[in-house]
Amino acid sequence: MSLDTVDKLVVFLAKRDGIDKLVKTFQYVSKLACWHVEATRPDAAERFKKWEVASGLSRKAFRSPHLSYHFIYTVA
Repeated sequence: MSLDTVDKLVVFLAKRDGIDKLVKTFQYVSKLACWHVEATRPDAAERFKKWEVASGLSRKAFRSPHLSYHFIYTVA
């Protein structure tokens, strides 16, 4: 793998951090919203809980390439 390819990969994966932060915000806002409405509106709380879980899974997917970046960068 050439150094130019590694540099392009670094730039690409750096942008994923911003996306991860945005999705993290959605995840924790949904967690708070679920907690706030769970006693009065269980149907809405369930929807917020599903959003929280989906956000958590998305964050894991976004972080997976970031882990490979650290591996590639240390090997190169």
